[in-house]
Amino acid sequence: MRDIRYQVLAAVACCATFAVASCGSDDTKQEGSIDPACTQYASARCAALERCAGTLLRIDYGTRAACERQVHDLCANTASLPGASIAPSAVSSCADALASATCDQVQAALDRPFCEAVGGGTLSDGAPCLSGYQCSSRACFPAAGSICGTCQPPVGVGGGCRSSVDCPNGTTCTGYVCLPASGVGGPCDSTHGCAGYLMCSNGVCKASPSAGSACDPACPNKLGLDCDSSTQTCQPTPIAADGDACGLNVACEAHGACVQSVCRSAVAAGHPCDSHAGPFCQQPAECIDGWCKVPDASTCP
Repeated sequence: MRDIRYQVLAAVACCATFAVASCGSDDTKQEGSIDPACTQYASARCAALERCAGTLLRIDYGTRAACERQVHDLCANTASLPGASIAPSAVSSCADALASATCDQVQAALDRPFCEAVGGGTLSDGAPCLSGYQCSSRACFPAAGSICGTCQPPVGVGGGCRSSVDCPNGTTCTGYVCLPASGVGGPCDSTHGCAGYLMCSNGVCKASPSAGSACDPACPNKLGLDCDSSTQTCQPTPIAADGDACGLNVACEAHGACVQSVCRSAVAAGHPCDSHAGPFCQQPAECIDGWCKVPDASTCP
């Protein structure tokens, strides 16, 4: 689950899922600072998580305040990367859409947390990149063991992917393949996947059950829920706080790692880290050479 968050939060999209007008680099330059829009977006995103996936928010961030701070910083940092074309008006529109979305709609958009993009950035294929939204193709594939990548040709339906942000709008990364995305009631099979964190049940996409709902027959682990065999209801995954004991089937809060049977929450930029064993890094920092650092243009020359 912690890995999923860092895959899907790798980029800021240009325009919203819910029928927002397109935007481009010229709009970004004309609109000025992205910071107020990132603040608005972080508030809406974290409120939606708290409302519709509270256990996931605690596992990934610990608190809503920590969520808002980290999502804001990731938004602003991604917008500042060379070639990124992110209009403040589009980020604000995305925030407005999330604020009014039902939990079914929130679930369907969780794999594209900054809403779908109409286009990518201005960098050509072969250019070094940290985010797909720097690339005109919107495809930035990192080298093995590195956060740095190169802009690649766009991925089409049926193409390989690591997460849904690699795929065209209207598709989802299912089994590492970009497939057309179905909403609630749509088909899920070898040629269609369920959007976001919707569940595939008997060939049909449906909303994942919430805490306390009956297991159907399983529970949405992506949302931090497990099936309680004694009650056959979905219950929050046990979560341990920083410094508490942890082990099998116990998650550590705040993007924490279980280090020698003790939870260690993610740390901010400037602190030592281990991308495999933990501690991990708080957004927007990445673990680079054993230290949490906020990636910038010089990271990938």
